[in-house]
Amino acid sequence: MGAPRMVMMRPVQRHIPRVLTQDQLHKVLGAACTKHERALVELLYGTGCRTGELRAMRIENVDFANRRIRVTGKTGTRM
Repeated sequence: MGAPRMVMMRPVQRHIPRVLTQDQLHKVLGAACTKHERALVELLYGTGCRTGELRAMRIENVDFANRRIRVTGKTGTRM
């Protein structure tokens, strides 16, 4: 039994992701109370990783020599 031939699929709605302006980013970074909070915000914004991926991150995943981080999450593993 194949797919119905008379059923039309709805077009997939694509959207352009919104990003913060430089001024908004400076406000967010300025709101960080500690260096730890600022590092977390910078890492989230700079890499685009999800909060769950950040929570699961370990020091073994950081390649300091090549300035890369292995991120493991919902979409698999990426650098």
